[in-house]
Formats: sequence, structure tokens, C-alpha cells
Amino acid sequence: KKKVKLSWKKTAGVKTYQVQYTVAGTNKWKVLKSSVSKKKVKSKKLKKGKYQFRVCTITKVNGKNVYGKWSVSKVIKIK
Repeated sequence: KKKVKLSWKKTAGVKTYQVQYTVAGTNKWKVLKSSVSKKKVKSKKLKKGKYQFRVCTITKVNGKNVYGKWSVSKVIKIK
């Protein structure tokens, strides 16, 4: 099946993350999962091809979401 499983290192003091993806070679990022509380994510909604994935942290400051820097993107081929 066409699915991907991503994992990343946990950042101290951070409870939520956002995961984005794009077709490899383009710069049209889409949200795969928002407000992820685990450090792993699975998706079955992607089609065959090469994708880039990236993760950022989300922390609450005065009731507002503050996004951290994006991770280095990782290219994954889905068969």
C-alpha cells in the first residue's frame, strides 16, 4: 500500500508538532498533520512518487501558537 511512516527526535518542552509535505522538487507545502502530540505520524493518503517532508514545533505563548523553525526536509519515495 502507498503509505509513509515518519518519526523524529522529541524536543524538550514541546508537546505539539506540525508535519508538512510537498512533491519533491516543488515548493508547494501542504499540511500532512497539524498539532501532532506524538513524535511519529503515519499517512495513507499519498500517491506513488517522491515527496519531501518537514516538521516544526508548536508551543503556546500567552494562548497563541508559536511555530519553531522547520527541520531539514527529507525526501522519501513511495512505491
